Amino acid sequence: MDAKDASLYQTQNRLILEYQQIVKSNGFDADDPRLAEITRQLGDTPTHISQEREFEAEANVVSYLREKFSAGGQGDSLPKPIERAVNSFYQSHLRE
Repeated sequence: MDAKDASLYQTQNRLILEYQQIVKSNGFDADDPRLAEITRQLGDTPTHISQEREFEAEANVVSYLREKFSAGGQGDSLPKPIERAVNSFYQSHLRE
């Protein structure tokens, strides 16, 4: 992660926390203009950003497992249930 990505990530974290604090303090009023402003600054909703981060983390794990347990990897073969889950994830989300 370069400095620009790290800065964006930190800014997103700060704004997402601010968004959550506003939601809790305003009685969960989604129409609060402060929330719209934070969403504008983020370029997306905090929920969507969090989902994208989770997907990226899952994709990184899948890539790691495929590399680690490939024929040239250092480990044994991937246990079958995990291999099926990895292959399913890969086919659903990471088509080449």
